[in-house]
Amino acid sequence: MYRLTIITVGKNKPTFEQKIIARYLKQIAPYAKTDLLELKEEKFRVQADQPRVLAVEAKKIRAHLSPDKFSILLTESGRTFDSLDFSRQLAQWSQNQTQHLQFIIGGPLGLDPKLKSEVDAVFSLSPLTFTHELAQILLLEQIYRAITIQNQKTYHY
Repeated sequence: MYRLTIITVGKNKPTFEQKIIARYLKQIAPYAKTDLLELKEEKFRVQADQPRVLAVEAKKIRAHLSPDKFSILLTESGRTFDSLDFSRQLAQWSQNQTQHLQFIIGGPLGLDPKLKSEVDAVFSLSPLTFTHELAQILLLEQIYRAITIQNQKTYHY
């Protein structure tokens, strides 16, 4: 069974996205123990606050990273995969489900660039930028798809 933690900067508001996230968590549950960790985003007034905000948020993220877990940073400039390759990569990252995986999703201003050199892998869902709620949905959907591919279920055609 997979062991996953998704660390997100920003709280999910009770919206329709929350229902979709809950749906995917339920679908993934037979195959993976998945924890969502929402970190409070740092307030900012102007774009010039970005370096300070990213440094504070990075410190919060680092406090939850564990060296015995495999950490994967999501960013639009990371490596991309098609669904079949992502399924294989997920198995590889997790060392065939023996390694706990930590996925990291940034807040409204992104992620501190220094974090890229401190994680085990950098992954991209798309070159587009998404809200953290949509990034969670896309990540969970792709994790579910990867697991169904690995288990030869009919979700992925």
